[in-house]
Amino acid sequence: MKVRMVKRYFCDFCKKANLRVNAMVKHEKHCTLNPNRECRVCTLINGGHGHDISELTAILPDPTFYLDNVRQFYGGDKNERNLMNEIQEAMPKLIEATDGCPACIMAALRQKKIPVHMADFDFKEQMKEVFKINNQSADHDYY
Repeated sequence: MKVRMVKRYFCDFCKKANLRVNAMVKHEKHCTLNPNRECRVCTLINGGHGHDISELTAILPDPTFYLDNVRQFYGGDKNERNLMNEIQEAMPKLIEATDGCPACIMAALRQKKIPVHMADFDFKEQMKEVFKINNQSADHDYY
C-alpha cells in the first residue's frame, strides 16, 4: 500500500476544494460568493468587468427578516411566500441592473443568502441562452 500526502486548497468564499493552487486562485477570482469578483460572463456578454455586488444585493429583500425573526412568532410557510413575493418583485430590477448577466444575478442571490429556488431563477437555462446568443454573434463575425 502506498500513502501519499497531498495539499488541498480551499476557496476563501465557498466550500470548493482543489488540488491545484492555480485552479483555486482562478476560482476565487470569479467565485459568486466573492464580494470583489470579476465576472467572466459580463466580459462575454458586453466586454464589461461585472457589477458592484453591493448595489445588486441592495435591490433584493433581506431574507433573515422573513426566515429567522418572524418564523418563530408566525407561520413559516406564510413568511416564505411573502419573501418569495418580494423576491419576484425585485427580480426585474435585478435583471435590469445586471444587464441580464446570469452569473451576476446568481452572485447577488448567493451573497444575500437567498435560496435560488425562491427567485424562480434557472441559472443553467440562462447560461444556455447566453452561449447561444454569443455563438450566433461569433458566427456572424466570420462572414
